[in-house]
Amino acid sequence: MTETPKPIAALADTGPTAPPRSQWRDVWDQFRSHRGALIGSVVLILIIAAVFLGPLVWPYDATFIDIRARNQGPSWT
Repeated sequence: MTETPKPIAALADTGPTAPPRSQWRDVWDQFRSHRGALIGSVVLILIIAAVFLGPLVWPYDATFIDIRARNQGPSWT
């Protein structure tokens, strides 16, 4: 009297599927495709590098004040 329904082929298990992508992966992919974000991150990295490498390149103290030379004009020496 009662018939058992046959499984539909489209709904049948087709095998293992790929694991779902994480939200961080989606954000990273979207960040990499955004040109302005990439340019901004490069500029930020350059600023941070200048902050850390600046004291190695510029040997003079930025807070040094020579009181005896206060009345002298600017010079290239």
